[in-house]
Amino acid sequence: MAYRILTVILLFISLSSHAENWELEMDKEGIRVFLSTPQDSSFKAYRAETIIKAPPGAIASILADMSLSCQLMYGCKQARLIKQQGYDYWAYSQIKAAWPVSDRDLSIYSHAELEEDGTIVVKVSALPENVPAAKDHIRITKLDGFWKFIPIDSQTTQVIYQVAAEPGGSVPAWLANKFVVDGPFETLKAFRQHAEAIK
Repeated sequence: MAYRILTVILLFISLSSHAENWELEMDKEGIRVFLSTPQDSSFKAYRAETIIKAPPGAIASILADMSLSCQLMYGCKQARLIKQQGYDYWAYSQIKAAWPVSDRDLSIYSHAELEEDGTIVVKVSALPENVPAAKDHIRITKLDGFWKFIPIDSQTTQVIYQVAAEPGGSVPAWLANKFVVDGPFETLKAFRQHAEAIK
C-alpha cells in the first residue's frame, strides 16, 4: 500500500542527507534494499542497489523518458514532464494506493549531473506548489532522493536508488513502513529488465 505512495518518486526519479545507519532488509535476485530512519521523520527512508548490464547513460536515458515511467516505477498511475531546461526537469506524477488509502500525487524537480569518473547522479526533490493537486488525491509535500549510476566498465553499471519521503495525509508511519521495501525492489527489477533487453 503505502510503498506505492512513497516510491514514485521517484520517478525519475538530493540525497537523503539525514538518513544513516542503513540496515539490510532484502537481498534477492541481485537487488539489495536497505532502510533507515531519518533524524527528522518517523517514516523509513530506503536505499536500493543493483548491477545492470548497460552503460550509465543508457540507464539515465530510460529514467528521463517519461513515457516509460508508469511501466517501470512501482505504483505509478500517471506521469508527465512539465518542463525541461538542460539537465533540469520539472515533472508531475500520480501514485496508486491500495484501499482504503487515497491516491497520492507529486510535483517534483530533478537535476542530473555528470561526475568526472563517468558517474551520473540525478537528484530529486518535491516542489509541492509547482502544480495544483489533483482532485481526490493527497499531495506528497516532502521528498528528497537520488538515482546514482556508477560505471563498473563500459557496459556495466552499479545503480543506487535512494529516497526519503512522507506520504502526506493521515497514513500512520507504522503502516507506511511495512510496505517500504517492495517499491524500490520492484522498480529496480523493472529498470534492469528493460535496460538489459534494449542494450
